[in-house]
Amino acid sequence: MQIRCIPDPEDGVSVTRPETRSDPAAFLKHLNIESGPELMRVADVADLLCVCPQTVYHLIQSGELAAVEIGRGAKRVFRHGPAEYLASRIV
Repeated sequence: MQIRCIPDPEDGVSVTRPETRSDPAAFLKHLNIESGPELMRVADVADLLCVCPQTVYHLIQSGELAAVEIGRGAKRVFRHGPAEYLASRIV
C-alpha cells in the first residue's frame, strides 16, 4: 500500500487510504512509525504528509502538530505526531 495524495478544496491536500479509512488503528499501524528516530525533521514530516515544509510549520504553530525547538529555531516533530494528526483528519 502507498499513500495517495489527492487535492482537497478545503485544506489543500488530503491523504486517502480507502481500505483503512474506517479503522484509524489500522491506518496508524500502516504508517510504520514504531521504528526510526523519536524526533523527525520538518522536511521528513512534509514528505510523509505530502505537503510543503511551510504547511508543517503552520501545523506546529497552530498546535495541531506537537514539536520541540532545538537550538536556534530548528523544529523537530515527535515521531507519533504526523500519524496522530492524520488519524484526527480521517473523514
